[in-house]
Amino acid sequence: NDEARMRGTYVAQATQFYDEGTLDYDALDDELKPYVMAWEKFLVDNYVKVEAIEKMVSNRSRRYAGTSDRLAKVGRWNYVIDIKTGSKAPWHSLQTAAYAECLTGRYRYRASILLGGDGNYKFEKHDCPSDRDVFLSALNLYHWKAEKGLL
Repeated sequence: NDEARMRGTYVAQATQFYDEGTLDYDALDDELKPYVMAWEKFLVDNYVKVEAIEKMVSNRSRRYAGTSDRLAKVGRWNYVIDIKTGSKAPWHSLQTAAYAECLTGRYRYRASILLGGDGNYKFEKHDCPSDRDVFLSALNLYHWKAEKGLL
């Protein structure tokens, strides 16, 4: 849905501005304010220190790259965080596994933060040990299909 995709883009920008300290809250569209409030609540509730915003990561040997929404310390733990405005989906954990694979073990913990239009959030930890292997299997299949001209 295009409307949901655009909302996600706007929320990503607003949370980035918030984390950078440049968000003009008064100028923010009223529809976006609850999402930013949810993000702020997540940061405070979980003692989050954002270390990187929209961090490009890559793995040359495996031939892929991506952009992690946040790298952050959550309490004492280093997390790869992806911010979502929709509902929970099984592939979210594969996405954070892909980012973590590029970061050579420093960011061992992974999560999606589901921001709600009601000002609340859900902290969805991704702790399934097979996420990395499932992602790499899908990536290998993609490369195989590309090499065989099947895409």
